[in-house]
Amino acid sequence: MTLSQLRQNLSEIHQTLPLGRTLEQEELICHLAGLVLDREGILHLVALEDDPAYSFWLEEQQDPENQQPKPPLTRRQLLRQEDPLFRRILEGFPQNISFGDRSFRCCQWGSEYGAEQQAGLFCRLLDQGWDPAPVEHRSLDNLLFSRWTLEGHYDRMPELDLQAPVSFAMQPDRRRHPVELPLELTVGQGTGKIAFTDQTTGETFWMQVLQVRLEDMWAQMEQVFAEHRRRGQLPPEQIDQMQAQFEQDFARKCPRGMRYPVVEYQCQDDCQLDFYLSRYLEQPPQDSGSDMGFLLRPEQDQTPEGRKIQVAVLQQPVEPGTRIIQAELFGRYAPVEGHIITVG
Repeated sequence: MTLSQLRQNLSEIHQTLPLGRTLEQEELICHLAGLVLDREGILHLVALEDDPAYSFWLEEQQDPENQQPKPPLTRRQLLRQEDPLFRRILEGFPQNISFGDRSFRCCQWGSEYGAEQQAGLFCRLLDQGWDPAPVEHRSLDNLLFSRWTLEGHYDRMPELDLQAPVSFAMQPDRRRHPVELPLELTVGQGTGKIAFTDQTTGETFWMQVLQVRLEDMWAQMEQVFAEHRRRGQLPPEQIDQMQAQFEQDFARKCPRGMRYPVVEYQCQDDCQLDFYLSRYLEQPPQDSGSDMGFLLRPEQDQTPEGRKIQVAVLQQPVEPGTRIIQAELFGRYAPVEGHIITVG
C-alpha cells in the first residue's frame, strides 16, 4: 500500500467508533472492528474475518513447487469448487443489524481478501482504543475485510449502546448441495420417481422428470427482440445493435439449428435442481464466459396433486433429432431458514 493510497483511505473517513466484538466458531473468527461514517454520510459496520485453513491453502499455492502448469479443470471440478474456499461464520445477507434495541436495515454487503488496503481505517480505530486481540497477530493480507452498509444518511455517528450485543437477522437463503446422479433421459418422455441423496446432509429425496423437450433458443430470442420492436420503447437502431451483438455471442455457444434440452420436473420438497449433460461436465470450459441464463415457463404450473412444476435448461445444445440424453442431476438448492446470529 502506498502513502498516496493511505491518504486517500483516510480522506474518505468522517468518523469512526471502535467495537471490538468477536464471534468464534471452531477455528473461524469474525471480529467486528467498528463503525465507520464516511464523508457521504453513509454508515458502515466493518469486520475482520479469519479462516486459518484458507491462509494455509493460499501459502501452498504460492509455493514454487506448486507453480508448475496443471491440466485445465473440467466443469465438474469447477462447479465443485464454486462454493467459496474462505469459510465465514456470517454467511449470507443480513436483513437487519441491531445494536441492542437500535436496529438498522442492511442495504449492501461486501468482502475482500487482504485487509491491508484498509490500514488507514485500522489506524484510526486503534487510536480510539480499539482492541484487536483475536486477530492482532495475523497479517492483514491474510484476513478478510467485510463491510455492511446500513440504511440512512447521518451527519454524525449515531448514539448506540456499546455494551449491548450486536445481532444479525439473516435473510432466508439457499445453498447448492452436490448430488451427482447420472440419468438417461428420453426426449418426449418423463420418468417415474427417482430417489437421490443430498451429499452434504445425507438426506434422501425424490424427484420426477415430467417431460424432456428440445427448445430452439434462436426462435425464442427472435421473439424477444420482435417484442421490443413492437413496444417501441427503444430506438430501432439500438435494438438492431443489441440483436447483432447477441447473435454474434450466442453463435459461439449454440450454432443455428441446434436445440437446448429442457427438463420439466417436480421435486419432493419443491427445491430447485441443477441438471447438466454428462459430457458437458467432463469438458473444460471453452472460454471464460459464463453459462447462458434462460427464463422458460413449464407448460403447466402444477401437477394434478398440486406440486410445483419447475424447468431446467441443460447448458449444452444438441442436434435437433436427438432422442436419448445422457444427463446428470448435479445439485440441489437446499433452503436455509432466516435466523439470528448474535455477537456478544
